[in-house]
Amino acid sequence: MANKASERSLRHRFDFAGRSDFVQTITSSGASALNATTIKRYGVTRIVANGTGAGHTFTLDSPRKGVRKTLIVEGPGTSTTPAFVQTNSSGVTIGETTGNQITFSTTADLNGSAIELIGQSTAAWMLASPMPTGVTIAASTNL
Repeated sequence: MANKASERSLRHRFDFAGRSDFVQTITSSGASALNATTIKRYGVTRIVANGTGAGHTFTLDSPRKGVRKTLIVEGPGTSTTPAFVQTNSSGVTIGETTGNQITFSTTADLNGSAIELIGQSTAAWMLASPMPTGVTIAASTNL
């Protein structure tokens, strides 16, 4: 009986893989702004950084315990547009900090910078990957 329960739990955690919206692509370019595009709490999100400018801030849905989220920033080698990903509330944290915003820096080689998160609870994202060079977590000034 315990095996069936753990199998259902495991299946629930990976249910998102069959969804048509498992991979999301959004663009960060131009003037700084809080972008209306919300990043889903599951799957893979490709943030494509184009050209120059202050970049965009995208809002990440609240975590769900055990659900994985991968953020990948891609851009041409000449792009100087940063990408910012903040939680949807100042009460939701990322990693072992009180920070709630991930900054993919303009000084980093943006092409292929990635970070993986796992929902620890509805109020905390845990880092499941090493922090790439040029990626930081701090408190957001937008919340």
